[in-house]
Amino acid sequence: MKPESVADLIAALRKYRLLSDEQLRQVNEQFAAAFPKPIQLAWHLLQLGWLTAYQVDQLMRHARPELICGPYLLLARLGQGGVCRVFKAKDTRTEAIVALKVLHESFHEKPEILRRFQREIETIVRLDHPNIVKAYDVYLSASTGYLAMEYLAGSDLGRILEKRGALPIAEACYYIQQAALGLQYAHEEGLVHRDIKPQNIFVTEPDCRVRILDLGLVRNRFAPHGMALSATFEGNILGTSDYIAPEQARNPKTVDIRADIYSLGCTFFQLLTNRPPFLGNNVMEKLMRHQMEPPPVLTTLRNDVPAPLANLIGQMLRKKPDERPATPGEVAEALTPWVER
Repeated sequence: MKPESVADLIAALRKYRLLSDEQLRQVNEQFAAAFPKPIQLAWHLLQLGWLTAYQVDQLMRHARPELICGPYLLLARLGQGGVCRVFKAKDTRTEAIVALKVLHESFHEKPEILRRFQREIETIVRLDHPNIVKAYDVYLSASTGYLAMEYLAGSDLGRILEKRGALPIAEACYYIQQAALGLQYAHEEGLVHRDIKPQNIFVTEPDCRVRILDLGLVRNRFAPHGMALSATFEGNILGTSDYIAPEQARNPKTVDIRADIYSLGCTFFQLLTNRPPFLGNNVMEKLMRHQMEPPPVLTTLRNDVPAPLANLIGQMLRKKPDERPATPGEVAEALTPWVER
């Protein structure tokens, strides 16, 4: 229940292990009498940095606060999707700060899907590449499930585009080259991402390192019945309509790495023009344009793009997978002249 007294709040702080023993001692001996209302005490602890705004909100507004998941102390909510919620969290065993992806409760009512997720997540946890977000810890049971990943400081390319608009050519080429290197590694591990887009490419600060996010929705070509941990769905389509390859819209279960190359090409186009290659009033209109229409000629939207670079992006956006670069590694190598300038 929500705390109705300072004693209730202190009991909750102890129950959820939100404070250290020394901090609890100070609360009891110094603060309890000074702040007669629980909200006053909670606000003071927030000002001291002992609690986060998320924790205060959960304690004061929710009868069943969501503050702990396994060994992780939840600090802030970072995002939410159809399958998972993502939190900034602290590992109480190591004090490390992580991004914690927690499965919605309704997911745990499907044991068969849980088993499939377990196999898929085990693949993700073993990945180790500087351009892919690192997964540290995973747990799945009939009642709970989470995936702990490295917590990153910086912005995804979607937010960077919102703030800055179209990017300089060399900068855009650098980001795409780094993402391509990460996808090449995933490809060699038998994985297809299936939702490459600006929001899933993160640029860390201050080292400006690119990390591919949301590897929970990969398809493992070595596990034909594998499921995705978290996926973007638009209608009944797996993926995001501004970036989805034509063949993926038809059947996401059979795509290979060339679908990711197409999505990376759409992302590349947007980095240089601040718009996706295919516009539309709704999801179906965009999907039809991916299927039927050629993309706009890049050089008509931005005249400083070199013709060879525009041609590379055009190849990445070919309708037929066989006409695209065969691997992300080929894309990364082709971008070297513009990255090194």
